[in-house]
Amino acid sequence: METLKIKIPKGFEVDDFNKTTGEIKFKPTPKSAIERIKNFDDILAENNLTQEKFDTQITGLPSDEKGYRKVKLIVAAYNDGKLPDFTDGTYKYWPYFKMGSPSGVGFSCHGYDDWYSHSSVGARLVFCGKNAKVNMLDAVEKFLPEYKQFYTLKS
Repeated sequence: METLKIKIPKGFEVDDFNKTTGEIKFKPTPKSAIERIKNFDDILAENNLTQEKFDTQITGLPSDEKGYRKVKLIVAAYNDGKLPDFTDGTYKYWPYFKMGSPSGVGFSCHGYDDWYSHSSVGARLVFCGKNAKVNMLDAVEKFLPEYKQFYTLKS
């Protein structure tokens, strides 16, 4: 048996190998959510939305409802569109915030929490998967104004 060793180009992985022709096809290695997502335009793209379509969807909604829609999209993008499975025994994370006053002054990410036998957050706002905790922290850092719009009275 002969063995041929090839070097896979950096940033790629094997996509397909044709046993008849010996042809190997490569595809780019998928980037993590943290690498893919830099701004809200990226969030919209990850959810197959344009800014115009999103603006149409939220027209007429109160500010907190607009914030909720944004946060749902943020979490969906970081979760790669997967909903959490609350029976799989893995940790789920969501941010909670320390607020200085009802106006939102001093609004900051205070930490995170994980899911256990009860839940105080909607499933659509839970970060899940192997990178859930770091994804949640990245999302809050990049999208704090969107979280503030959802959670506070003034935004």
